[in-house]
Amino acid sequence: MRRTQKDMKKLRLKIIDLSKQGNSYEVIRKKTGASPGTISKVLKGFTGRYCHKCGITNAEVLEEHHPDKINRPDETITLCANCHEEISRRQQRERIKKAQKNNTVPAGTSIISRFNIPETPIIPDVSPEELKRFIQSLQPSPPPVRPMTPRETKLSLLFTCGLAGVVNGLSPDNKNLKLPERVFLVAGGGYLLRQFFEGLKKP
Repeated sequence: MRRTQKDMKKLRLKIIDLSKQGNSYEVIRKKTGASPGTISKVLKGFTGRYCHKCGITNAEVLEEHHPDKINRPDETITLCANCHEEISRRQQRERIKKAQKNNTVPAGTSIISRFNIPETPIIPDVSPEELKRFIQSLQPSPPPVRPMTPRETKLSLLFTCGLAGVVNGLSPDNKNLKLPERVFLVAGGGYLLRQFFEGLKKP
């Protein structure tokens, strides 16, 4: 039967404990029921440091944890990165619960009220119209739109109508148009576009 992750943690800790007592592989195997491969894997590169929660001996992931930084700042315990994070989070939750229980930090109290800062910002008495005008003054105003001159209006119409005639005359979607109608649209559109380009050259 394959061991669960929880069983493996216990097994690793037991193997390390037996090894520290000076027991041989054979004795460790008999007492734990672990295979020589498992024992070898646990103790490979073991230098005395290991995670006291799960038994991992990989030095690259081992960290020192302070169980009580305030009362015992020099006391540390070796943990792997995963167990260290798990225990640190649990201790943080316990500290918050304890503080709430002792009314040091009342439940639901925001940081703002703890520092006596008013919850609602202090805004001067301003009417909605004044506020609207102020917000509009912050927004960049669009450049003024100049009305088109008669020449610009004429050129715009020539270009729009000319292009529409050419596109509709050549479009395969207009299946109802006969060949003479297509020729007329393309020719008329081309004439209007020619007038447009000639109008552009004139001042």
